[in-house]
Amino acid sequence: MNLSKKILRRNILCIYGITIFHNLIFAYVIERLFSLSRGMSVEMVAYTEVIYALVIITLEIPSGYLADIWSRKKLMVIASLLTCLEFLILIFAHNFFMFALAAIATGIGKAFNSGAENAIFYDTLKELGDEDSFHKHMSKLRFVDYSTCIVAALLGAYIAYNTSYTFNYFLSLFSCVLAFVCSLFLYDVSVPEKSNENGGNNNESYGIRKNIDDMKEVFNFFIKNSYILLIALAGVIAAGITTQIDEFYQIYIKDIGFPVYLFGVVSLFSLGACSLGSLLSSKAGKFYSKLSGFIITLCGLVISIVLLIASNSYLVVIPLFLFYLCYSVMEPVVLTEIHKNIQGGLRATTESFYSLMKRGMTMFIALPFGMISNRISMRMGFTFLVIILSIMILVLVVISNVRKEKNEYSEFTYNK
Repeated sequence: MNLSKKILRRNILCIYGITIFHNLIFAYVIERLFSLSRGMSVEMVAYTEVIYALVIITLEIPSGYLADIWSRKKLMVIASLLTCLEFLILIFAHNFFMFALAAIATGIGKAFNSGAENAIFYDTLKELGDEDSFHKHMSKLRFVDYSTCIVAALLGAYIAYNTSYTFNYFLSLFSCVLAFVCSLFLYDVSVPEKSNENGGNNNESYGIRKNIDDMKEVFNFFIKNSYILLIALAGVIAAGITTQIDEFYQIYIKDIGFPVYLFGVVSLFSLGACSLGSLLSSKAGKFYSKLSGFIITLCGLVISIVLLIASNSYLVVIPLFLFYLCYSVMEPVVLTEIHKNIQGGLRATTESFYSLMKRGMTMFIALPFGMISNRISMRMGFTFLVIILSIMILVLVVISNVRKEKNEYSEFTYNK
């Protein structure tokens, strides 16, 4: 495919623009307080998380398949439009049904966008002959992501304190509309196959068969690559834990006395850690060349949550900073390893499969966490998260030692 560099570079600028406006969301800094003010409980919020995860699990693989054979751009445009719909619903939400409806819209949009955005970005770089810079761009995108979130959090907390929670949602809706406009200017780099030996891939039976074959191939990719499978499991568990921290730390810090106007400062520390971690991630390849790097990172997450549980003052920002720093260093590494080891035609489907794993794990963690936090205490909910992480660390340590012993045995046998 011969595309002008101008079009390809416009793709890169559009994706950076989408990232900025999708994260310039003034509502996120007070979203849990907004939910509680509209009659939701912690357990109800957990139920909406499960609904959100179920929608993504249902659509993740089909959306990745559609991105690979139909149009990544069209899926991204639809996803941006659904994000606008989400905030429009939330502005008028006053019961569980409306929040659940917003979660469904969000889930569909997320599923459509998850495999498409990174796939179109990677193939754009590939057309430019610069695919080796994908990891660097992923780190930069996360830096832009978190930096924009910091600005939105600081302004959002101040606006919410001086006006109302609902006004933040109106501003967020406007930002989502701008992201939608950016998506319209994307160019779909991938070219779907127009025909096959049986007379064209528009044939329904061919499409279904190809979808099944692609899913089998992606599944086998994870099963046959034990190292990729292990780091993917570490990634999905860390992502599931991070989702719970993201969703509920606002309630926790309010309970220990944080005023709403300082919520932006807490977000500044948390998102600043994410920005720093994203930049460090591009230099952390050697650190994660073995499983020990992932084990150390997961231990950092455990220590962070333990310190969070023990915090009763404004020093709570320290464990939050450490937690997000550890997670944001590891996340791009997992994603890059997956992209490096899969063929281009299955790239979007593979990332969608990985996203499905994350949503499934989030659902598995969210229900018991929500019940424990609502019926006992938020601290006990965080203790549950520590237990889950500790189990994963133990599994990685055991497998790492087994792999090491096998390598030593093979080397000994060879020398002998």
